[in-house]
Amino acid sequence: MARPELRHSWVHQRLTVAVETLTTGQGRLQERLVHAGMTLIALRPEDFHDVQQRKRFEAVVDALTNEGTIAATTAILSDEHASEIASDIFALATWAQHEFIGKQAIRDATDKQLVDEAMRRAGLS
Repeated sequence: MARPELRHSWVHQRLTVAVETLTTGQGRLQERLVHAGMTLIALRPEDFHDVQQRKRFEAVVDALTNEGTIAATTAILSDEHASEIASDIFALATWAQHEFIGKQAIRDATDKQLVDEAMRRAGLS
């Protein structure tokens, strides 16, 4: 099993790719949702420790697979519903970005504290 920080980094990366697909991809939003959805299906509800974000992820997956496949579902989505799903994907990516940056900042601060302490003990500071 992957270390939690590596798994979280991977979740963040998947969501970032999905948003990039939605914002820079070719075609109608429904077509871009197919590609974004294919990026997201590798994720699992357990990847979202926040209950609200887990529910949002599950709702996105359900909305994208309501007709069996992502392609079949997105083919019949209204522009409004497609936009709502895209907004939810963006919200998940924003949450993951904050989580990733926050955890990285904590690790960096902890690493700096450890280095500072080691240097102090060695008489180098």
